Amino acid sequence: MTAKEYLKAYAATKDQADAIEERITQLRELRERVQAVRHNGMPKARKRTDLSDAEVSIDELIEMYIGKIASYIGQETEILERIDRISEADERTVLMFRYVNNKDKSGKKLTWDEIADKIPCTKRTAQYIHGRALNNFPMDDL
Repeated sequence: MTAKEYLKAYAATKDQADAIEERITQLRELRERVQAVRHNGMPKARKRTDLSDAEVSIDELIEMYIGKIASYIGQETEILERIDRISEADERTVLMFRYVNNKDKSGKKLTWDEIADKIPCTKRTAQYIHGRALNNFPMDDL
């Protein structure tokens, strides 16, 4: 596996973790609605069902998703340690913006132009630095 493949796989995992975080939020909101229905104390005209099973299922899903995020965090820690081992600051910066801190405030992935603006340099220079950084990215222990 090349450094670029390794970092791209991490970026894909990061995107999945972002989606999981959104899903956890949705599940927590659903659990609150289920609890509100179960605890409202109003009499029911139809057969009353026990919603505690639904709450347990939601909690199990949340725990499973949290485990996936924990795995992602471990992978990010490893990536950051590898990036820190690169001696050139501009190479570390480009890798951070390309793979780790790679989204703007709206959640959209940074373009090469936006990365270049942050460094600051030209788009072509940012891509050149990226190539050097990939060559210097420590992959010896994978």
